[in-house]
Amino acid sequence: MKIKFRKHLPWKQIARWSKHGKSEEDNQALILQAATDQLKPWIPSYKELHNRKDTDLYCWNRKETYTNMRGVCTTYRCCMAYTCNCPCMLRVIRSEHEIIVEIKHEHHANSHREDHSKYMKHMHKQAVVTALQKDPTTSASSIRRASKIDAPIPLEYKRSVEYLVRNARREVVTHELSGVQLDGTTASFQQLKEHTWLRTALER
Repeated sequence: MKIKFRKHLPWKQIARWSKHGKSEEDNQALILQAATDQLKPWIPSYKELHNRKDTDLYCWNRKETYTNMRGVCTTYRCCMAYTCNCPCMLRVIRSEHEIIVEIKHEHHANSHREDHSKYMKHMHKQAVVTALQKDPTTSASSIRRASKIDAPIPLEYKRSVEYLVRNARREVVTHELSGVQLDGTTASFQQLKEHTWLRTALER
């Protein structure tokens, strides 16, 4: 689906700093912070649970990378672009001496009001994640029944609710295991064993 822009706006600078005295990790952390600040207040929390590509920046989806007189430019689309036709974009410009972060079509209260999702709407997904945050042991059927009060979830979305519940629970378990994700393989259990041993040794 092609993103429809209501009107073309110029890029607006939101961050700029010199690369002098900073490592690549420092610069990447600053870029990530600027990107997060511009998007996190405007998206539902379940979006942070999605498996993101290595090319994504927080929940921004990379669009393209090109080079011009200003440096190497990478543009990103809002993760709600195809769901809500959101035109907001982020651009990171890396030159020899500095890094600039710009934004176009800034978010506002109605940026994600219209939901064109084919299946579960983002209000339904947010209701599921909110319920799991309160009680991770809640079953998918219980969540769907409880949703009839605030944001009714149709019966045909039953499988979608179950899928979202599994993903959200996996995130909770991974958090409780200090970032180690158990996937049933011997390697993942070995990683958990080594991590637990190291943490115990450091606490002694």
